[in-house]
Amino acid sequence: MKQLNERYIKESKMQIDEQWTSINKLKDDDALKDWEAFKVSPYFYRITTWDPATNGLRYLKILLYNLGSRLTPQQFNFLSNIKNRTVGNPNTVTIEGEELCYDYLQSVYEITTLFKLIDLNNRNILEIGAGYGRTCHAILSNAECRSYTIVDLEERISVSRPYLKKVLDSSDYEKITFTPITNFDNLKEKRFDLTIQIDGFNEMVKGVVENYINFINTNSLNFYVKNPVGKYRNTEVRDTAHDAHTIDRALNSGIITDFIDINNNREIAEASRNFTTVFKPSERWELVHESWAPPVSHCWESFFKKINEE
Repeated sequence: MKQLNERYIKESKMQIDEQWTSINKLKDDDALKDWEAFKVSPYFYRITTWDPATNGLRYLKILLYNLGSRLTPQQFNFLSNIKNRTVGNPNTVTIEGEELCYDYLQSVYEITTLFKLIDLNNRNILEIGAGYGRTCHAILSNAECRSYTIVDLEERISVSRPYLKKVLDSSDYEKITFTPITNFDNLKEKRFDLTIQIDGFNEMVKGVVENYINFINTNSLNFYVKNPVGKYRNTEVRDTAHDAHTIDRALNSGIITDFIDINNNREIAEASRNFTTVFKPSERWELVHESWAPPVSHCWESFFKKINEE
């Protein structure tokens, strides 16, 4: 039969591409008997989807392309106002002439929510844990804030300070005050129109988180928080960069330590109820907005407003 097939192919000039000859050699007949591993086999990844273990960057760009193509005109305007986004050479796609990376896609989503809920012009803003400064960059590029205070580890400030100086106009950069956590007590007499915390309360000691929330309760009028709704174990990819002790510390940090299935929308929705309860500063506050914070499956955002205070 094999000889007949080869003769037919030769005589009919139905040549098989060498690439398919190579792919067909990957087929494991044993996998077709019980089907237990067929859809994670090298053969399957060559005939259908790409192997995520080796094509993660390609999948990231597919995600960016799809999400970027769905940005509204307002969101494109937010994005275009944020100059120098490509400092540091991030992985990007180009949509309507604008380069888009994963971090600033999130920033666009965040300020879309914020601008619906509060006018940030002429406001004093506090950000707790600013990372390298993308949120500050996005907000100061789209609103005429009065001041922007960043409180963070000195090591993080050593990154965000030079980054923001490089990407922002000097007039916007001069609005920023960098406060190391060792000097946090210096802010006790300050009052802020809005406090922001994005993806940081899950990485702090529980008592530190509670201290920050108490500060917000006294010193802020509005509070925007975006964090994971639970912990998870990375079963898809083995993390060889960290030892077990480091992973355990990460799983036990923060104020929310419940484990959830981050690929199950019902579990995420259930965990979000605890999220809004935990981060509400006190009964003096009302929850005015909450929702899933795309594109990360298990991230949630909430916006709280202090009652009867301006």
